[in-house]
Amino acid sequence: MSNKKKLLRYLQYFIILVMSAGIIITMYYGSIPEQYSLKTGDVSPYDITATKRAVDSLTTEQRAAQASADTPDVYLYDRDIADETKSFIDEFFVLLLEARERYQDEVITQSEVQISEHANNFAETIRNEINAEIAQEVCVLLIEMDNAAYESLNRHIEDISSAIMAQTVSEDSLTVRIITEVTKTVDFDVHNIDRNIPVSVLNALLKPNMSYDSKATDAARKLAYETVINNPVYIEKGTRIISYGEIITPEKYD
Repeated sequence: MSNKKKLLRYLQYFIILVMSAGIIITMYYGSIPEQYSLKTGDVSPYDITATKRAVDSLTTEQRAAQASADTPDVYLYDRDIADETKSFIDEFFVLLLEARERYQDEVITQSEVQISEHANNFAETIRNEINAEIAQEVCVLLIEMDNAAYESLNRHIEDISSAIMAQTVSEDSLTVRIITEVTKTVDFDVHNIDRNIPVSVLNALLKPNMSYDSKATDAARKLAYETVINNPVYIEKGTRIISYGEIITPEKYD
């Protein structure tokens, strides 16, 4: 092989080597993010875009915090409250029966009986004994009603309270549940019982049977927070992150 051919081959190798080096250098410098001589508080003299796909830490943190805050409180069924309510119902009817018997004894033995006095005494008794508030006019009706109506009222209030308290019931839903159960009880019509009476009694005696659970609430909020953190928001490559004339904030700078 002549020297001329050898020289030509070496020259080809050299050109390939130079071109390869040029490509590598171009790719290297092209991969380096553009540097801006800006700091927090500066006004940007140009638009700045994301040079690669990256996690938007600020937005992700904001959404995670919001998800945690939006998580509702956790309330759990409290059996003790349900049992306590049943005891209140039982004691209420014991006190009512005593008040009715005193009234009926006076009706038999005296020519004039002040029903309002009996009603006021009964209202005060249940207020002191079981911390229940029932209007005086309702107490009058409870004391004056005939025995058949009283027995029906007693039986159905016990049944309704058991049905309601067997399930979780909140303060907001309690009155609605009471009205629903009282409305569908046909026996009140049979004995001509004003439905305002059982509604008033049940509203006075029943309590929400759900108690706030701080540990379960904290766990639910933590789960909501971590779920968002583990599925972060991304800024896509080429997305404008700072606009011309915008002040550089610490969050944008980071």
